[in-house]
Parts: sequence; C-alpha cells; structure tokens
Amino acid sequence: MCKMEKGVLYNSNSFYKKHQIIDSGNTNCLNEMILPCNYNLFLKSRFSFADICKLESGGNIVYFSDKLEQVAEKNKKNYLYNVNQYAKNLINKILLMDVEDIIEICIEDNYLTINTGDIPQFSSFDDGTFNLIRILHRCGDFGPSFYDLGMYLTGTGKRKGAYIKYGENHSKLASLMDLVYIDYSKSPSKVFLTKLGKEMYRLEKNQFQNIISKLSIRIPIITKLLSEASIRQVFIKEELLLYLSKSTAIRRKSNIKALLRAIRSCSKKDTSLFENIY
Repeated sequence: MCKMEKGVLYNSNSFYKKHQIIDSGNTNCLNEMILPCNYNLFLKSRFSFADICKLESGGNIVYFSDKLEQVAEKNKKNYLYNVNQYAKNLINKILLMDVEDIIEICIEDNYLTINTGDIPQFSSFDDGTFNLIRILHRCGDFGPSFYDLGMYLTGTGKRKGAYIKYGENHSKLASLMDLVYIDYSKSPSKVFLTKLGKEMYRLEKNQFQNIISKLSIRIPIITKLLSEASIRQVFIKEELLLYLSKSTAIRRKSNIKALLRAIRSCSKKDTSLFENIY
C-alpha cells in the first residue's frame, strides 16, 4: 500500500472539486490509488473519469495537480494499460447493472454540491453524447474548440456566437458524463475524449445508449432529484429555482425531463421514484 502524503488530484471538471491526496512522485502509487476497480466510487461521483487522467501528446503527459507531469517511460505502458482496462471493466460492469441498483448506489449517503454549470442545457441529447464522441474520434481527438464542435454538429449558416454556445453546451453535457475532458487552460477552450469516451465509441449503438442513460444518474442535479423522490414528491422547477433564474429554470426543466425519461427507459421496473418527480 503506497503512502498518501503529498500531491493533489484536482481537475476543474470535477463535480465536487474534491481533493484526493496521493504521492505525486510515484507513478506506481498513481496506478494503485487512482485506478482501483471500485465502481461504486465512480458511480457515486467520488471522482470522475476525467479526474483519473487526461492523456495527450502520444499518451505520455498526464494532467495532474493542475500541472503537467511526465510519466516515466518505463511506467508508461503499464499506466496506459491500467487506464484502458479500467474503462473497459467499468463499461462491462455498468452494462450488467440494473438502473435501480445504480440509483441506489448514487443516492446512498450522498452529499451534493450543485453548481449552475453542473445543470445541463442541450438542444440534442445525441449531439451531446454519441455524435460528439464520433466527431472527436474521427477528427483524431486533436482538441477542437467549442466553435469547431458547434460547426461540426450543426453545419454552416449560423453566427459565430451560436456555434460557440452550441458546442459549449453539448461538450458540457458530455463532460458531466465523463465522456470528454474540457481543457479550460487553453484559449479558446479545447475538448478531448477521455479514455472512457474512447472505449464507449467502440460499443454498439444500443449498448452506448444503455450506458449513457445510466451515466445520466450521476449528474448531480439528477442524483439529487432521485434522492429527494425516494422520500417525497419533488418538483423539478422548484429544485432548479434554488440555483437558476426563473426563465433559465423553465428552459432547463425540459432537459432534466429528457434525462429522466432516458434513465427510466432502461429501467426493468416501474419504480415509484419517477412517479414522485413532476
């Protein structure tokens, strides 16, 4: 067991901006501490897959402690194998799990900090998931901007601001599901696939949709709604008004309902939780 003494795993995409202490000078410790097959921790959003690693430039650079750290060449192959295998194992595990089991895991002893940026806004669920991943994969995952992605997703004929907003909103949805990593340190911001996103692209469409629906449960506002619905009736608009203006809450409500429908479509039971959400 490696000692946890120094270094901080931190990422601006983290749901809760949680700090996890690890030995930043030991890549074996990095593998041991950040790549456990503890699927419940991921499902509970104790850390996101984007927090686990961000690899680029041939896979030898890791975003770590808000700075770049070189992974020693002798450890790189083992490190990449661990990340890839974790993503594959995670996908297989989620495919086999029932929606009800994932909901139970997510709402168990949960503590949530809801930020306005964590409340999704999108025009097309497919554009924020499958289509976005497909574009990033086919273009070589070079790190397109929000403007680039807006262009790729919607085609020509729109204003620049509209492209940027569309690309940003749908990239944020994918980020909330840990399919992509948004590098805000760049100007303009750049979007990359996570290892989870890369592995998801290999799936059949029906498998992809199954997992995406289940990953939606991890989005903080969805987790909170399901948690509240387990004990009482809950109204989406009232919950959103705790964080958003009235006009914004009305617009986002349709997005929240779409996510809840997607989750419920994968449910094998007609759980009363969904009946308690209005």
